[in-house]
Amino acid sequence: FAVTLSIFLFLAVTNYQQTAKLFKAQIIDDAQKLMNRTNQFLDSYLDNGHNILLLLSSRTDLLQSAGEKEITDFLRSVAETNSTILKTLYIIRDDGKVYSSSQVFYEVLGNPELPEIYEQARLNYTAMISEPYWSPQSGRTVAIARPMLNSYNERIGVAVVELDLE
Repeated sequence: FAVTLSIFLFLAVTNYQQTAKLFKAQIIDDAQKLMNRTNQFLDSYLDNGHNILLLLSSRTDLLQSAGEKEITDFLRSVAETNSTILKTLYIIRDDGKVYSSSQVFYEVLGNPELPEIYEQARLNYTAMISEPYWSPQSGRTVAIARPMLNSYNERIGVAVVELDLE
């Protein structure tokens, strides 16, 4: 009886250890796959945000010749088209004038982070990403900003995209 019991206990412990090892390996593998998918999703999300930012920053013709209504209508149409990715779009001229995809809300609520984002983006030649912050219009968000250059490579403004973190 003792020999049979010890063999049975040995087999049970061995089986338990192998099962636990296999289970742990499966959990680690699933977690790595989930992290890879999440990274791919975030990369895709940021790429889409950058593409929208490139579209905005390339439209220097609007900033130089269009009126306020045309600019805000353009921003609103881009924001509506990409509402799953972003919350609010801004174009800030060098003289400090701000155009928003929701201009009325901007004029009422403002956005205290915009001056700092503008300064950081103005000093860069490529896109920059801000730290997460709270915006009165967008809630918890992250901004991607890029300087707008005219045909003479002079900075004439900054395009800002506030991403939807939810």
